[in-house]
Amino acid sequence: MITTKNITLITQLSKITMDTKYKTIEQDQQYDITKEYYQFVADVDDLCGDWIERLKKKGKELCCAISPCHDHDIDKNGNKIRPHFHFIVGYIKPKNQNLEWAKGLGKLILKSQSPFDENHADYVRNIYCMYRYLTHSDTPYKVRYNADDVICLNCFNIQTIAVKDIVNFINSNNILDYQQLVDQLISNDKRDLLEYTYKNPKLYETYLQAKRQKLIDSRITNSTPQKAETKRFKFWFLK
Repeated sequence: MITTKNITLITQLSKITMDTKYKTIEQDQQYDITKEYYQFVADVDDLCGDWIERLKKKGKELCCAISPCHDHDIDKNGNKIRPHFHFIVGYIKPKNQNLEWAKGLGKLILKSQSPFDENHADYVRNIYCMYRYLTHSDTPYKVRYNADDVICLNCFNIQTIAVKDIVNFINSNNILDYQQLVDQLISNDKRDLLEYTYKNPKLYETYLQAKRQKLIDSRITNSTPQKAETKRFKFWFLK
């Protein structure tokens, strides 16, 4: 039975998935051609004093995730690396964004007011791997940083990004139940999406239940009255 709580979840999910072009990302493939997210790194000493406020003032035009200060990193020779931050940035208007735009953010937050060079800015090819790299959670040979210290500005939310990708995967593969979703994610090696699916199973179970009900209702509606009554009993029996 679909309760009021379930309807609320479905409504929230519909708002998240509406009018989005975000697509599922493969770990071993290039990032989608729309290139929605970019990364760059900046040394602490190179940032202007109010760089966080400058990013905040961009509002929803620019969403951003910022790592904790990486002040304990060392290179392969054991030398200490200058303290720095890693950034993930996205733009609300995909047509206006490209790598040159991301490099240009250096003018906004660097003391030099110059763009980032190609060694400090690039596309994000896997948003989930990059987000984990903010704290080195996938790199045990590096110093780990506290995930609670990640700063998300202007509506950046990794959970929302995951919901978009999972729903896109559901609809692209005509998935109708939770077990099928999990099986398909495993068989397609979508480890990142599988992790987020496990974190909120009720949301996807509710979404899939509504999807099945919509399919049933459409089949009944397109039937003659006599056949519709037969189908209504048949589908009721199968629920």
